[in-house]
Amino acid sequence: MKQIFLASTFFQVVSLAAAIDAGTTDVPAYPAAVLAPESLPAAHVSERILLASNHAQALELTARLQDNRALAPALRRFDRVIDLNDTLHPQHPTSWRPAHEDLPLLEEALRTRWGLGDGPVELVVESPQVNPAIALGRVFRSAFIRVHSDGLMSYGPTRSTIPLANGQRMTALHHLPLVEGLTPRLLVEYGIAPRPTPLRAFTAIVDEIAADQADLLAPLLDDLDGATTGLAFGQYLAALGLMTEDEESALHRRMVLTAAERGLAALAFKPHPAAPPSRLDDIASAAREAGIRLRVLDTPVFAEAIVARLRPAVVIGSFSTALATARAAYGIPIAVLGTGPLLETIAPYQNSNRVPVTIMHELAAVGPAAPLTAQQSGDLQVIVDTVSYCMQPSLLAAFRERASAFLDSPAGPAHRLHFKRRRLTRLGLPGALPKSRRPRTVAARAARTAATFTRIYGERWTGRKLLP
Repeated sequence: MKQIFLASTFFQVVSLAAAIDAGTTDVPAYPAAVLAPESLPAAHVSERILLASNHAQALELTARLQDNRALAPALRRFDRVIDLNDTLHPQHPTSWRPAHEDLPLLEEALRTRWGLGDGPVELVVESPQVNPAIALGRVFRSAFIRVHSDGLMSYGPTRSTIPLANGQRMTALHHLPLVEGLTPRLLVEYGIAPRPTPLRAFTAIVDEIAADQADLLAPLLDDLDGATTGLAFGQYLAALGLMTEDEESALHRRMVLTAAERGLAALAFKPHPAAPPSRLDDIASAAREAGIRLRVLDTPVFAEAIVARLRPAVVIGSFSTALATARAAYGIPIAVLGTGPLLETIAPYQNSNRVPVTIMHELAAVGPAAPLTAQQSGDLQVIVDTVSYCMQPSLLAAFRERASAFLDSPAGPAHRLHFKRRRLTRLGLPGALPKSRRPRTVAARAARTAATFTRIYGERWTGRKLLP
């Protein structure tokens, strides 16, 4: 059997390589509907193929994933790499929607082009609810499908309904246990059992990457003392529509102030790759005012490799997966900024960033150091499950009773920041708006008042009754 691993980000490739090293992708996995799966033979994996997919809007301005030198240690875990963009050109991978009648011919064509032969194929895909993962599952219609996560989003619900023919063939969710005691809810509606990848397997590959990139990391980090240096990650949140540019600049200034308040001498800042250079002016001026030495890490280096090499005193950011990784894998304290306002402004409520923001907000509230106690993990699980239900009530109908009980408990009002009252009203959950303040009730009352006003005063102005 040949395994095809679909990935579009650096983090995904490293996570997949770690899962391969740990052997979790070799353990047989079958759909929840299959009876007595232990009676089925384990298929031998004859080849592991990385299917690299570039999802950037301007493909000509970005480098191919497999051409990134830093990925070389992780790429060695795969037998070969296929570029999905080259196969689909000029079509973009995210807009690939093959017609149903073309699927048999397309599978034959891809098997020939990719050298897959006629034997069984297993897919290991990202983001199973969107293309190109959906399209791959439709083309290889007899293949079992594993899913791998891209950070904190796996702890939230599936963003949308997956085609039934794909969902029925899904077998496992491979993820990094970034929050101890927390169970991912992605694909829970299909009865998928999460399979964690040991963090030690992940950090081992990160160490290989750091060693392989020593010539790039040394000039950036070797003159910094990790014990007196903070590391901050920018996320370019304005581009995602989660805040304004001014708000994001203010967030960057707060990163500097956070480092200064902790008595640190320096701050290393890794901007988002898409952030324009002009966005660095505010953080540079804030560093000068605070007397903090600023080091901008604008070299394309894997974030976790920087954490592993520098071992900073604190990692600062909003809800970047890099914060959770630094905390869980390296035990480094984190400083979480801006999640409160983000919980208020993220729209729509179903936005897939909501659960990562929720998790980081709660981690900041209970303390920056790992690990959580069993009680804290359980409390966080209930919060995440309730938020997930409010995001996708049709997919997670089984979570309604748990969500209702939490919102009706003394802990519910204390965490009301995570829940919009209009959303609770629409779902009929505790914490809903009083009837007199419900939007539809108010609108209906206003309409009746306007009609009465017109009827009464219209008669006075015209001297005759208006038609009802």
